[in-house]
Amino acid sequence: MLLPLLRQLIAYEQQPNKYGIVFFKGLTERDATWLCKLCESPKHRESPELDKLLAMAIERIRNHVVHCDKAGNARSTPPIEAWLQLCKASLYKDNEQYLRELFKMPSNFPSIFDVRNIQVPASIKLREWSSTPLFIEPHQDF
Repeated sequence: MLLPLLRQLIAYEQQPNKYGIVFFKGLTERDATWLCKLCESPKHRESPELDKLLAMAIERIRNHVVHCDKAGNARSTPPIEAWLQLCKASLYKDNEQYLRELFKMPSNFPSIFDVRNIQVPASIKLREWSSTPLFIEPHQDF
């Protein structure tokens, strides 16, 4: 029941207003966070439908980044937080293909993923998140 609803949210395209302006494109941070939470859940993690949703979300992010790069960020802000949530979701799913695709974006679009303002803070957030007890092996000594 939840996955079809999330599919609708991820697939939703905002319509232009009466002046032809679309104020938001891409994937919202909220939708990416919900997707990440589902990937975190052992109950949903192995669902093939969740793989399709993650692929759809990554496609939305990629299209948004391409648009932002071409438009020079005229009206859209880069989808950095949504991108970070999709990185986490891909780590939960242990999907190397999705991670490679997401990790290529900063090098392919350096004007969107600025090293100082975006890549370094994102890597710090991922490092802090990955050191949570979920990802630490029980018999490791630090």
